[in-house]
Amino acid sequence: MKALAFATLVIGSSSAALAAGAPQPPEKAAELALKQCVDHALGTSQIKGQNGQELDSRGLAYQRDAPPFLSSTQQTDLGRAEYVKAPSTDGEIWSAGYDGGSCMVVTMATVVPPLEKSYVDYFGSVSTWHAERAPSGNKGERKLEYTMMPTRVTKLTATVSLRDAEGISSIVIRRQTR
Repeated sequence: MKALAFATLVIGSSSAALAAGAPQPPEKAAELALKQCVDHALGTSQIKGQNGQELDSRGLAYQRDAPPFLSSTQQTDLGRAEYVKAPSTDGEIWSAGYDGGSCMVVTMATVVPPLEKSYVDYFGSVSTWHAERAPSGNKGERKLEYTMMPTRVTKLTATVSLRDAEGISSIVIRRQTR
């Protein structure tokens, strides 16, 4: 039975994505997805099939391939991604972990302001993240930016994009090593 469950996780069926933890309010699910994304970028808990049980124990559901609406994020300049879904009572909340160490959180069909508060609270509560001047966004988009230097040679840059009218938010955490 354990082998069958692991095979389902590795294959990445959508039913596996729904089998994780109980759905949470969107701001809690987004915070869970953000924490996993940061752990992926730090290298402490990668979003990979071999970590399926660990991710599941955190209340996330591993999925190797992108769901159809995120297919454009599967292979980007950040690398090749694998995914976890954070079950939410409203909308879709996903983290994409790239093989180069970068990560992305995407929320869709959710009310954005509570998510923005959750993100600001998270980055404000962790003393190693520092607010930076954000790049300007497109029309109808607000951006926030934070940086962290976990080691002298590694820098993480988190760029938050908030689009209220569309009900979409995203966070891209880029990992740069000197």
